[in-house]
Amino acid sequence: MSSEVSIVQRLASWWKQFARPALVEVEKARVVLEDFDQQLEALGAREKTRDQRWPVCLLGHAGVGKSTLINTLIADSEIVVPSGGGSGPLTANALRVTYGETKSFEVKYHNEQRLNQARFVLEEELRRSGVVVADDAQQPPPEGLEDLESATEEQRKSQTSDAVGQASLIVTGEQNSGRDPRYLVDGLRWALEQSPVFGSDLMPEDIRRLRAVKEALASARRGQAIIFNDDGDRSFQKHLREHAAGSLAPLIETMTIRWPSDVLKQSVDLVDLPGIGVLRDSYEQVTKKYLGAEAEGVMLVVGPRGLDREDAELLRSSGFLKRLLHAGGDFNADPVSLVVVAVKVDDVALENHRYDSQDNGGKALATRAEHFQTVAEHTCEHIRRDLDRYLRDVWKSDVDGGLTAGKQEAIDYILQNLKVFAVSAPQYRLYHDDDGDRPWLDKDRTQIPLLRESIVEIARRCVDEQARRRAEGQSRFLEQVAAKLSLHAARLADTDDAVTQSAAVREEIAAFIATKRREYDTRRGQFRAYLKQTMPEKIRSKVSAAADTARKEIEAYLENHIGQAHWKTLQATVKGGGSYNGKRVIKLHQDLALRFEEPVAEVWSRTLLSDVRKETRDFANYQVQVIEEVVRWAKTRNIRVPTKLIEALAKDIDAHRRGVDTVGKEAIEELKSAVNARLSKKIEGPISRKCEKFVLDRQNEGPGIKRRIEDLFKGLAEETVQSASEPTIDLLVELFQDVEKQIVHQFKTHEDPIQEAEEILVQRVARLEDGEAALRRRLKQRVDQASEAAPALN
Repeated sequence: MSSEVSIVQRLASWWKQFARPALVEVEKARVVLEDFDQQLEALGAREKTRDQRWPVCLLGHAGVGKSTLINTLIADSEIVVPSGGGSGPLTANALRVTYGETKSFEVKYHNEQRLNQARFVLEEELRRSGVVVADDAQQPPPEGLEDLESATEEQRKSQTSDAVGQASLIVTGEQNSGRDPRYLVDGLRWALEQSPVFGSDLMPEDIRRLRAVKEALASARRGQAIIFNDDGDRSFQKHLREHAAGSLAPLIETMTIRWPSDVLKQSVDLVDLPGIGVLRDSYEQVTKKYLGAEAEGVMLVVGPRGLDREDAELLRSSGFLKRLLHAGGDFNADPVSLVVVAVKVDDVALENHRYDSQDNGGKALATRAEHFQTVAEHTCEHIRRDLDRYLRDVWKSDVDGGLTAGKQEAIDYILQNLKVFAVSAPQYRLYHDDDGDRPWLDKDRTQIPLLRESIVEIARRCVDEQARRRAEGQSRFLEQVAAKLSLHAARLADTDDAVTQSAAVREEIAAFIATKRREYDTRRGQFRAYLKQTMPEKIRSKVSAAADTARKEIEAYLENHIGQAHWKTLQATVKGGGSYNGKRVIKLHQDLALRFEEPVAEVWSRTLLSDVRKETRDFANYQVQVIEEVVRWAKTRNIRVPTKLIEALAKDIDAHRRGVDTVGKEAIEELKSAVNARLSKKIEGPISRKCEKFVLDRQNEGPGIKRRIEDLFKGLAEETVQSASEPTIDLLVELFQDVEKQIVHQFKTHEDPIQEAEEILVQRVARLEDGEAALRRRLKQRVDQASEAAPALN
């Protein structure tokens, strides 16, 4: 058992056995005990997360080499994540590799919908090419599949190519088998237990493969996840290959591989996300889930020529950049790291070495390793420069081409903390492959060891931050309980030395306290009014101002990026299935929602929440200051003050003030996360409903479609802002009210410190009765025992 676990246990034992029973007898405010109980419960909950794992997500174009990179990072020369070797997005939605003492993997499959979609696309393409398909094949499109008749030619080709690749892989085990589409349709129908329409004679090896597909679909219907363990023979690797890159890959909803790797043992998980440019909602949502919220590190894998604008587009559309806006400049609260890894640099180096040799009579002037170093340096330099340029380009205002302060701050953070590596996984693997060629590049110069350390450092940073927060919570709890016990010990001290105060002194004290009470009541009233009234009003005002900015951005976006598109692109865009305009993927409701949310996120995090923290901190500081003023006044008036008691009160309030500041910070961090998670849904809903109504009214069909869509777009900016503003304001106010309750609760412990100070200044004159004095001595003894039993935190 670790020392930190024992600390929490010792704190809990001390609280339940000593501190709480003592405070129950002497503390009037029940809220104090409730607060300490809640703090201890939170310490226990945080302790349960100590074994949390931290995801580093790999992102890149399909076929760029992510699988090879993952394998090299965690297993030297073994194959952990088999590569499909194809061109399509055929791996799991998000393939996660985590630590395990033994090798295993767990999968959850999609239902029949995926296969039905591929079947329908193939059948529609066969019809268009003049092939007669049996009548029983003519049926409505499967749920979730865009009507191909309203798709652009480019989009239809993309969907058909994707369907052919998936069907070929499922039926034949090869993505590029070249098998007749009619054979593939009948194969899919066999797996779906539907009647064949072309009378194909399926090969025995394909039937064996399709039986596994049937079993997977049956597992999906039962809602079961299947676990495969390494049994010491070849079957494990065979199953792994079939699921990660073989015939079952298109059916995978989630897949987790467990592997005994030193890198993974450091609390880090590697997550292989779907390839860039995939036009599919389910893949897109997975990417947004990780990049927009969960990933602690994002590893962008690019080729030797570096990154392109599409890479930066994805960082925006996935919510990664917006996530930094929600940080409001406090990037330590969510310190996500961006790492760019250039692969296949050794291919370019070898090519340059051949040219070098040819140009110099068969004797190259530089070695292959030297060429690699040159290419690597140039590649890293270009990546840094291009990332800066592309981020500014994709995030600039569509209205004036500028960047807001929050966006500029986020880009600066990315570039300042960016790590870039140009690696050679094949050369590194040769050091661990007895049957391979001899490497021509030093192991360290492959950059794989350094990249490994960078990944581990991401997890280490998260673990350290988690440990820091645990220690901070433990220290805060102990400090506050100890201060409260000290205050009660001072109050229960023997009062035989009580000083008789004259009536004049008592009147002077009463007059001063009355003045301070009026000041305090005014200040407290202002703070409560700020939380209850001013803040909701500011939310409405600031969000309305941000909505005006969003309206202009949406209008400019619709005019500059959408309005000039082909009518088929517009038609597909309005239907919500997404479409390509050139190389760019258009997701209308998401694009508009993003342009609304970004200015809202910026004003919310940078202005509104920072103001709340400042007001909370200022009022907590004021509580300490007002007691210090009372003490200074009493001393200047030569009023004899029980020093230990007043000092104990000041210490207790000060300890509570620091707790208020920490709790306020944590509550606001939680609020940022909640807003980030829920705001998009509030905004995207009204936009989607508007487009859906347009389609249901059949406005996207028939003559004049382009004009009707253009008219729709003209009003869409205004209607988007109008329909999204109120739900957004309501959400922010609702979530803020939860934080406001937490803040108000924190101040209940010392709700009236002026009264507490007055009770100290105006001392009792009469001696205590013997019975009361004995009771006080007994209670003080219990409080002292609780203080003495307090555990050490180191």
